[in-house]
Amino acid sequence: MALISCTIFTIFIMCCAASESKTFRNDYNYHSETDGWLKLHRVPATWHDAWLRCHLEGVPLNTMPIDWMPTEPDNKNNDEECVLFVANGTIADVNCNELHPYMCYKKKTKGMIINGCGTVDKEYIFNVETSSCYKFHRVARNWTRAFMTCAAEGAHLAVVNSATEANVLRELFAKNPQNTIKSNVRGIMRDIMHIGFHDWGERGIWTTIHGTSLEAAGFDVFAENQPDNASPGEYCGGMFRNGRLDDVWCHERGPFVCEKTPEISDNK
Repeated sequence: MALISCTIFTIFIMCCAASESKTFRNDYNYHSETDGWLKLHRVPATWHDAWLRCHLEGVPLNTMPIDWMPTEPDNKNNDEECVLFVANGTIADVNCNELHPYMCYKKKTKGMIINGCGTVDKEYIFNVETSSCYKFHRVARNWTRAFMTCAAEGAHLAVVNSATEANVLRELFAKNPQNTIKSNVRGIMRDIMHIGFHDWGERGIWTTIHGTSLEAAGFDVFAENQPDNASPGEYCGGMFRNGRLDDVWCHERGPFVCEKTPEISDNK
């Protein structure tokens, strides 16, 4: 199990991970003192966003057995519900909307094995037709959160590079019927999933997250009468269950697919 997210005065939230093979992720560095892996996120985030990012990277947060700073916790203005880890090794309660760099920590775990997709996440499955690994996310998120989730997992929102890959994604979607899509919000997308293209402010010009046009990427087949740019504007990329593309509202929650190049960590 992991230990709690915390923020340091210079300031960062700690996350670390370890395994018997001392291998976790390419973007985490191993430290023998903690027998674990650390990653410093220099881009400041709120406590919630830091928690989510660490959780998505495979290092969920729980509790840390350390001491409170003198006079803490004080719940100043009745508005401090998150934890800050200060330079002397103590903690303080802070407003959750404050922005700080952060790290993540996870205790050593037995049986943590890097698979052929270069991750400990067993939900990433290699596809021989495309030579890519895919993971279908049933927890509905908006396009931006879906993008972040994939990045946190060392992957990216799926980019369709051929009709073959479109069919692979179609078949993956078919294995996840409407009733398996999870959300507490009504009206989410259940028959459209987020994938990796966007108009990036160039209305009507669609580009993949890698910066290429859909045509150059290898697949630009939209569903009938799509894209339709339904009000107030559909600027993010999606795919119907039939494997055809769609423009979707960026704020709308729906399932999504992450794609990952199969590679093994070089960390020893």
